[in-house]
Amino acid sequence: MSVSWNQIVVDHGEMIFRAAYRVLHDDGDAEDVTQEVLLEAYRKHQTRGTVPEPGLLSRMATVRAIDRLRRRKPVQSLDDVIAPDERESLLMLSERQEQMSRLKQALATLPRREAECFLLRYVEGASNRDIAKMLNTTETAISTALHKARTKLRQAMELHTDCGRKP
Repeated sequence: MSVSWNQIVVDHGEMIFRAAYRVLHDDGDAEDVTQEVLLEAYRKHQTRGTVPEPGLLSRMATVRAIDRLRRRKPVQSLDDVIAPDERESLLMLSERQEQMSRLKQALATLPRREAECFLLRYVEGASNRDIAKMLNTTETAISTALHKARTKLRQAMELHTDCGRKP
């Protein structure tokens, strides 16, 4: 059955965008990733006659978003800055943004499989069983990858926190 470009976009575009946005937190980058994944899905449809399953499309978006995150240079956004009279809120917001930035940087240093498992589990909310099916592996392998990812992320976050403390 032939599926048009428009039908692929309508059927899968929003889900792919959400998966990319959860990793990137940037509309423009998420849109770029969405276009890349949709184009690949359309090309696969043209050559194989089938559109990849939604789980695979979500995985493709997550992997591409991780790759884009790795290439991204750290930038401090001023879009969410609060008025100066709300100093406490501004400080809390700044600390949260800094933590998110450090977490994104730490995620970009993880091996691809560990980062992918972490994002599918904790951002997408997929179960270990679902992740194992998506990645064609065992739940034990997923549990191991998640443990390694959490350990490395914890160490990276603690290392950064320790470096910022005064002796």
